[in-house]
Amino acid sequence: MMKNSASFILLVSSVCFAQTNVERHFNKILLDIEKRIESKYSEYGIKNQLWSQNFNVAKKGDVITFYTTSNNSLCHLKVLSFFKNKRISINEADNCNEPPTISITKIFYNYKIYKNHLKIFDQDNSVLDLKIINIENYQQEKFGENSFKLTFSVE
Repeated sequence: MMKNSASFILLVSSVCFAQTNVERHFNKILLDIEKRIESKYSEYGIKNQLWSQNFNVAKKGDVITFYTTSNNSLCHLKVLSFFKNKRISINEADNCNEPPTISITKIFYNYKIYKNHLKIFDQDNSVLDLKIINIENYQQEKFGENSFKLTFSVE
């Protein structure tokens, strides 16, 4: 009986530690993106954006993957662009036609990072609540050293 309790406590502790580690890594990635907002130089296409396969509506329970680089094989993309003062825009891009295009929107939202969530909102109304569930290093030479694949669940 005592052995089962110890195993259960160890399992719960390791899950909590792993979640804290994902949360910490997620916060570091977004902090790096925010730092690049002011930067004039960006290598390998890594900028102040997150790139995902285009989706029309994100429903609760959907899983959405974003990349920290535009150098991926996706054609039609949804792009989250981060700006000063915790502002964000949601744009669309087409990487498979020449020249590649990205839409420019005049609609800006606010965002905040709360624990393992990226919350996008307009005034007090939630537009999109993304919970980080996995982070993979997307590190390949042509993508740069700090490229990541971020998997979110829509809350």
